[in-house]
Amino acid sequence: MNRSVLLLLFLCVFSAYGTIAKTAEPVGYKVSFDLNHLVEDRLTITMETPQVHTDEIEFQMPKIVPGTYGISDFGRFVSSFSALDTNGQPLPVKQIGTNRWGISGAQGLGTLSYQIDDTFDGEPGKTVFEPGGSNFQADTNFVLNLFAMVGYLEGIEDRPFELTIAHPSELYGVTALEVVDRSADRDRFMASDYFTMHDSPIMYSAPDTASVQVANARIEVMVYSPNGQLNAREVMDRNKDLFAAAAEYLGGTLPVDRYAQLIYLWDGPTNSGGMGALEHSYSTVFSLPDLPDSVMGQEIQDVTAHEFFHIVTPLTIHSEEIHDYNWIEPQMSEHLWLYEGVTEYSAHHMQVKAGLISEQEFLETMQEKMTQSTTAYDDQVPFTTMSAHCLDVYAGEYGNVYQKGALIGMALDLQLLHWSEGAYGLQSLIKDLQDRYGAEKAFKDEELFDAIAELTYPEIREFFTRHLESYEALPFEEVLNYAGVSYQASVPSTTITFGKIPLGYNPNTGRLFIASLDDANDFAANMGYQVGDEFISINEFDLTNVQMVGSQIDAWRASTSEGDKVKIVVARKSGEEFENVVLKGKAMEVETSDDHVVQFVTEPTPEQQRIRDHWLKDKKG
Repeated sequence: MNRSVLLLLFLCVFSAYGTIAKTAEPVGYKVSFDLNHLVEDRLTITMETPQVHTDEIEFQMPKIVPGTYGISDFGRFVSSFSALDTNGQPLPVKQIGTNRWGISGAQGLGTLSYQIDDTFDGEPGKTVFEPGGSNFQADTNFVLNLFAMVGYLEGIEDRPFELTIAHPSELYGVTALEVVDRSADRDRFMASDYFTMHDSPIMYSAPDTASVQVANARIEVMVYSPNGQLNAREVMDRNKDLFAAAAEYLGGTLPVDRYAQLIYLWDGPTNSGGMGALEHSYSTVFSLPDLPDSVMGQEIQDVTAHEFFHIVTPLTIHSEEIHDYNWIEPQMSEHLWLYEGVTEYSAHHMQVKAGLISEQEFLETMQEKMTQSTTAYDDQVPFTTMSAHCLDVYAGEYGNVYQKGALIGMALDLQLLHWSEGAYGLQSLIKDLQDRYGAEKAFKDEELFDAIAELTYPEIREFFTRHLESYEALPFEEVLNYAGVSYQASVPSTTITFGKIPLGYNPNTGRLFIASLDDANDFAANMGYQVGDEFISINEFDLTNVQMVGSQIDAWRASTSEGDKVKIVVARKSGEEFENVVLKGKAMEVETSDDHVVQFVTEPTPEQQRIRDHWLKDKKG
């Protein structure tokens, strides 16, 4: 995410769901809408505007928002846009782009009004990733990422926003926004500017909440589970030790005084076909399948750890491109390795240091990232180049920030620990960068690597030149050896095959299908696969939940030996309808290779043991 606005307005008690304060009447925007009145799944937004001093002005909706790296074009969800002067008379309005409306006679502007669609119901293929969208579910649930609903007047984004929301009395709104007042059916919130408002989602639902005090921060959780599969207390019980470990990892205190987790669970597949979360300065929105803690618990814990660490990067360490964000034509930073990669690494690193996961589990996670980064992405693209062009030329490479980006963090950590003999690692570097910059001081993109060299060792500049500004492979064998971990690029192996087939996703059925048989192996032929077959199950493992298919196939492989009976149920098109077809065969083992094999050396040298202990055990970094 973008910079944090450290609101001095929040010098008051944080209640169960917000900060209660008395705020003077702002000279800014007054936005209101009523969750009781949906018309064709649309809300009506009314906005009283601040005074305008020009004859012409633009109203804008974001094209993209911080923390996301794909075009959303939230203006496409706006309809029936109108502008009235202070006397209630219409002003001339002309839409001049997907996200832009020109208003004439703007010096007399008093009120804007428009209808807004939610994004969760968007047309398949044109959806917004759900954690960065909005949901209007009458009388049941409202996910309000305000940037998907509320725009601003160009050049007047820095004025306060007051939000008045009428809502069903049985629903409660959870947010990190400043709460001015509440009643049974109406809430009023305040944000110091558009950035703060956009950065503060709200979820209204039947109250299912839990909270805990961690160091200096109050952590809140709200869960919407349509089938009652998961509740807020289960989430908090699983994650409270993680929050405490994060505080210790960051030096004993947190850079925020409150944090809200808003968890929306889906009954069935999402429109986008994905699951995950979107971080904000004081909160995170989750979009996950409605499954019990026994299934989703570890996934929620890992995602929580990642999103929570965004309170450090880019909240308190970020470039000018993020600090002065352009909502319509954003410029991307070169340093996604820091914002997303180091965040992802720290999320796992913190857990192993706190004993929440084992050292072996941590190493296996890093090994999986090595494999993903070299098989699913183009390893010949300089990471800084990919980062700067993640919206256009290298949009398909963005996911590598969670793979290679995390590995950059690991390699940097080990290199610094080696040079300092265990005294200074990545945790120490992050603290020094926070001290040097902080939330309100941005660095220049082109100067960060030099700044890190000044803070640490001049030699680290060559590391960045070779492995980030160019595409030389990360030196895994060298840096892992510092900590007594062996590394082999490839080792011959065997595996139970699923047929060597590419899979597609049918948004109408929510199932994965066989996209091609061009490179399929003998198992696919023996089973009788056909292009277009949609998977339902394999033996006792369900394959209809697209988010869980990978883990289900892995579980099948782990429980299966060559020659075992295999029964696969597929949905096969017959005319306009699908009919279930049972495919039978025998499991087949094929030769393959295990890439990026890493193992702890059983008898490390004293120097290796010292670095390993500082790397995986020393909580102070």
